[in-house]
Amino acid sequence: MLKAINLEFFKMRRRKFIMPILLITFVGILWFSGISIKELNITDKKYGIYMLTSNILTIDSMICPILIGILCSRLVDIEHKGRTFQLLNTSRQSVFNLFTSKINASLIIIFVISIIQLITILLIANLNDVSLEIGVISKFMLSFIITSLFLILIHMALSFFFEKQSISIVSALVGSFLGLVTGGMLPSYIKIFLPWQYYSLLNPVHKKMVHKGFEYSNNDYYFIYIFISILIIIILFIVIKSLIKRRDLT
Repeated sequence: MLKAINLEFFKMRRRKFIMPILLITFVGILWFSGISIKELNITDKKYGIYMLTSNILTIDSMICPILIGILCSRLVDIEHKGRTFQLLNTSRQSVFNLFTSKINASLIIIFVISIIQLITILLIANLNDVSLEIGVISKFMLSFIITSLFLILIHMALSFFFEKQSISIVSALVGSFLGLVTGGMLPSYIKIFLPWQYYSLLNPVHKKMVHKGFEYSNNDYYFIYIFISILIIIILFIVIKSLIKRRDLT
């Protein structure tokens, strides 16, 4: 498996599409930093780390769908153009193994992005004397990885099953636009049916608007949504595995 993942990163270097991923990431970082520094001036310091965590996941719901859509599309497009699926089917090698190697490569990139976001949170908190809470930060990391895995599975499957990568890209654009328009304020019973809104759904922080700004508190339903998300991911993975093994990709 490690050899297969290394091969995926070798393909990435040849395709030269890491730069757009980094660009989108740093646009999100700048966006998050701008609104958070501004809001720190009007937010009680005791809510500081809650505000930072809430804001970063809200920004993620706007930029990460398109980031993941592009990542998955570019990873699989090279296989469609090289007729890799036909070759694997002819030689009776596992297309599903190729799928899992691309999932793992994508997760490594997503983990690096999560570390960049974490460093940004810690830096802003340190510069503004915001008290850190390991529990809240750990929940942020968990939420980001789980939601990203969910979207990677969806967009990787779309990219595998449809040679026209516009299908995956357009759905990612719709997901990002939905996050931009709603700002994570949709009711939870609607978000749960929209995978691109899971960055907001799995937010460990509950944000409440008051007359002078916002109040923040722990999300009492956090672990329930985490459990539901993991269950859906497991079911989705099994379904995708079954479809790949039953269908000849070209």
